[in-house]
Amino acid sequence: MEGMLSALLVAEKEWVAFCSCDMPLIPEDYIQQLWQQKKRAPAVWARSSEHDHPAPALVNRQLAEPLAAYLAQGERRLMQFLREQGGHAITLTQDEAAFRNMNTLDDLQEAR
Repeated sequence: MEGMLSALLVAEKEWVAFCSCDMPLIPEDYIQQLWQQKKRAPAVWARSSEHDHPAPALVNRQLAEPLAAYLAQGERRLMQFLREQGGHAITLTQDEAAFRNMNTLDDLQEAR
């Protein structure tokens, strides 16, 4: 979340896309899917058929100040923060495998 805050603080554009580095199979068009369905929400994140995945997210830079305050309070629950700010999940069309976290070579080999 500190990384998100850092990006929001220096963003030149109104919106910033995020994704965890351990999700190499995330759909290439996830940003487009989030953008097309965000409506007026200041933040949206991915939902698969089984789970919410808050790391692949699209966040408006106006959330930088509230995020800084949230982190200063010692909070670290990303999805809770995004919901409190009026965000919502967007169901992406890919199956659960696209959202799998890969943290070891074995994880990557299993996915192939």
